[in-house]
Amino acid sequence: MKDINEINPLMAELLEDKIAEGKFTQRGIEIINEIADYAENTEFFKENKQQGETIFELGSAENIFNYILERVVNAPFGIYRTASVILIMPFLRQKLKETTGAANDE
Repeated sequence: MKDINEINPLMAELLEDKIAEGKFTQRGIEIINEIADYAENTEFFKENKQQGETIFELGSAENIFNYILERVVNAPFGIYRTASVILIMPFLRQKLKETTGAANDE
């Protein structure tokens, strides 16, 4: 992912994949990694990382994913939706690594 405008189509694909399969598939994990790689390189994420670490340290991957969806659905403007994905996706990837080893950086 090279551009912030790619987040919405990738999130739609991730949601469709997760609903259809009922779990994080290999393609879903690839999307999570792609978005998380982009997000971790933004100043926005870097400036807010510590707060996210505190919030998401105890959550499961499923809970974090559901939280992202809640934030996306209830966002009053597109910029809030995108910001939520940027702030939260790296924590979803981290939780997947911790719990299943499923998300890898390859």
